[in-house]
Amino acid sequence: MSTSNLPRLTDEQRQALDDGYVAMAGVPVGEELPATLTHTQGPWIVKGVGVYAQPFVRETTIGDDDGTERSYTEGLVALVYSCGQGRMPGNAALIAAAPTMLTKLREIAKECGECSGNGVVAFDYPLRGLKVGDPCPQCEDIREVIAVAEGKQS
Repeated sequence: MSTSNLPRLTDEQRQALDDGYVAMAGVPVGEELPATLTHTQGPWIVKGVGVYAQPFVRETTIGDDDGTERSYTEGLVALVYSCGQGRMPGNAALIAAAPTMLTKLREIAKECGECSGNGVVAFDYPLRGLKVGDPCPQCEDIREVIAVAEGKQS
């Protein structure tokens, strides 16, 4: 097959693939991340040692300048490395579940009966030591996890 009509990799992209480098959020190394992070649309799936965004998964062939071809799967979100024997599948499954878990956490926080989903106490509760505008004690921890996932808090 002729590679003349296939997309071409830049030298930088080719080196990144050869090195196994995956850029976080497309931000060059050393540069600051944006104040609020967004993530790739889910669901995410596990395929080998990779976690892929299912809506974007497709097999692609790229032609190099030397006439060789490379096949790879588009939609890669993360490569999972072993952190101990037998942990790679569990780590991959946890990463792949992240978009669904974040969606569910947002739903739970929005349905909080204590604050009507707005995250702050609406009335003074002197016996509980709460004042109007205080963080809601029922969903504060959930909102903190959401903030970490969105890059608003570490």
